[in-house]
Amino acid sequence: MKDESKVGKQNGRNVVLNGFSENINLTLKDSTLTFKLCTPCSGTIQICYDSISPNSNLQGSCDPSQCELKINIKKTAVTFNSDTSQMDVGTICDYLRIQNTETKFNTISAIQTCPPKIVDGIIHLFVTKAECQVEVVCF
Repeated sequence: MKDESKVGKQNGRNVVLNGFSENINLTLKDSTLTFKLCTPCSGTIQICYDSISPNSNLQGSCDPSQCELKINIKKTAVTFNSDTSQMDVGTICDYLRIQNTETKFNTISAIQTCPPKIVDGIIHLFVTKAECQVEVVCF
């Protein structure tokens, strides 16, 4: 972990995000921003991340140079960003890898994202909400 912060807690190589309205800088091993999410849970995960190509449709409450990843989870049903259709994924732990303009999580595909801006292995995140456990994976 690059920045010891009250928003993140080291968990082996990963960092569990557990704060609200806090910045954190993390060191990643490659050019992919990877989150580990688990269900069941009920709550919202809302994270802003720096992007090399921000999409105004994905800006949400973030700065203009960032994109927002917003995930709503109701037990085992998951929705991403502004999509209102819920997908029931069952009880799982799986990875969401953000590298380009689209990603997938378990059986949910075509999730719109922005390419993350990772400079010298460091990504800047602003955690707005982390009501369910989410980990940044640092493989």
